[in-house]
This record gives sequence, C-alpha cells and structure tokens, in this order.
Amino acid sequence: MLSVKLDTGFNIEIHFPISPFHRRMFAWVLDTLLMLIYGIVTSKLISAAPGNKAAEKEWLWVLAGIPVLIYYPLMEILTNGQTVGKKWLGIRVITLEGGQATASQYLLRLLFRSIEIV
Repeated sequence: MLSVKLDTGFNIEIHFPISPFHRRMFAWVLDTLLMLIYGIVTSKLISAAPGNKAAEKEWLWVLAGIPVLIYYPLMEILTNGQTVGKKWLGIRVITLEGGQATASQYLLRLLFRSIEIV
C-alpha cells in the first residue's frame, strides 16, 4: 500500500497510508447514488406539488438543487473530512501535514472539482 511520509518538527517520521483508487472511486459512487436517490425522491415530490405550469414549480427545482451543490463541502467540513461514502469506507480528506483540512481548503477542492467536470 502506498503511503505518504511526513517529517515533524521533532524529527519524527509519520507515515499515512494513501487510500487506493478503487476505494476512493467506490466512495464517490456511493455519494453519487445518494444524490441520485435524493434527486429521484425530490423530483417525485415536486411533480406531485400543486400547480399545473412548469413556471410555477421553477423555484422548487432551484431549491432542490442547492443541497446537491453544497453536499461535498458541507459534509466534509461538518464530519471531519468525510462524506457518507467516505465514512462507509473509512477514508477521509487530510492535509499534506496529516491534519484536518480547513474550510477554505474544502472550498478550494470544490472549485477544482467543478473545473474538472467542465
């Protein structure tokens, strides 16, 4: 298993194992399935909402999309670097020094994730 070696200020080497690609990919798949289930349930609820015109329900679609947009940074900030999929697989996001990432680092990850999708 691959690991990252970090040198502390006290000349102590700490090795952190790097999670293999297949575990990270499976965590992403679990998170995506969770968001897909949320989307299906939400779309059923919106279609069952009163009102016949699509224009009357546009604001519901916007509100329903907000949790999907903020899922990754919010979960990682609130749960110490883990989303639901990462928690199930026992992996988390850490900094290069081995500590917990800051909120700005999680938001930077979101920015790069959105650039990668495009």
